[in-house]
Amino acid sequence: MKFGIAALIGGILLPAVSFAQDMSIITDVESGNWVALHHSPDQGVRTDICLAASGDEGLLFRADAHQLEIRTGNPQWSMTVGQQGEMTVNIGAYSHTFQMIAEGASMLTTLVQPEDMKALLDAMDNAGQVTLKYGQKTTRVVSLAGSTKALNQFRSCVESNGFADVGKAAGSNASPF
Repeated sequence: MKFGIAALIGGILLPAVSFAQDMSIITDVESGNWVALHHSPDQGVRTDICLAASGDEGLLFRADAHQLEIRTGNPQWSMTVGQQGEMTVNIGAYSHTFQMIAEGASMLTTLVQPEDMKALLDAMDNAGQVTLKYGQKTTRVVSLAGSTKALNQFRSCVESNGFADVGKAAGSNASPF
């Protein structure tokens, strides 16, 4: 499939680990411009990180046993680590402002509560795009084409590993039962 998207996202979400060297990052689903991955520290016996992201770095979700994160990036940004600002996410009637902090020159992140992650994922379930507004200056549109499978996999990974309750996956998972 699109190993390039998985490699890009793996490197962004796990920057301390080189994706090419860490064969413990496993691609679960690639659909459209979206990918879901997980990290296994012991060759697939257990999962310690669940990930989902758009290939353009617009939205990235990360979960582990201790926290849920939303990340957003742009290689053209030039920020100082620790710089803070707001990102407002708009999807139809859903609107939520998150306080973001620069993790690096081109990546913003925030920790979120399970209910906030669930509300965001629920809003994304039936939408075609997400509008992100950074402060008063920058607006970005992220396509959700192909996101359903990746986000369903992310929710399933988070739930099955006991990290948090972020709601059930949307729609049919193509189960034969």
